[in-house]
Amino acid sequence: RNNWGLDWVRLPVGSHQVCFGPAPAATAPPCQTVDVTDGAVTTVTGSYAAQGYLRVVTSPALPSSIRVDGRVTNAYGMWTPKGPGTYRVCFGAVLGYTTPACQSAVVTAGTTTTVTGTFVPRGYLRVTTSPAVASQISVDGVPRNNWGLWTDLPTGSHQVCFGAVAGYTPPPCETVVLAPGTTTD
Repeated sequence: RNNWGLDWVRLPVGSHQVCFGPAPAATAPPCQTVDVTDGAVTTVTGSYAAQGYLRVVTSPALPSSIRVDGRVTNAYGMWTPKGPGTYRVCFGAVLGYTTPACQSAVVTAGTTTTVTGTFVPRGYLRVTTSPAVASQISVDGVPRNNWGLWTDLPTGSHQVCFGAVAGYTPPPCETVVLAPGTTTD
């Protein structure tokens, strides 16, 4: 009947449901059923619960999907009111970057909690043999394919090894260092 405060209403005797509308940055209390009796004043009070804000960003700014408690909430960046509590924030994969681990965010009433998903650029590795012969190629002990390789990997040091090929002596394993956003042969 009004936006806030006190509202005197003459109602017939009996049960009535009183509901509270939305308020900025707060969660409305549940509806209440009250009994109105003849000749008495019935008072109904609603207590609003203050909300907090959850802000989720990526660094660098990338178009990653964002999930809060398993629900996709936005396809890049987010700022939303949330009730106090702990939320699990996860990020979707972005080509050429290592996806950050999921994080827990604790939202408290009246504050803003910021979660930053830091995406680390990956490096690119191109492996070939000379002469071009089918060989098992392993990176960090993991077989990748049976000849030639082009893939993105976390930056830093990696060991590349070549399998045996009939009629050839395999070259020794090599350590390569991948830099962000660059291709290493």
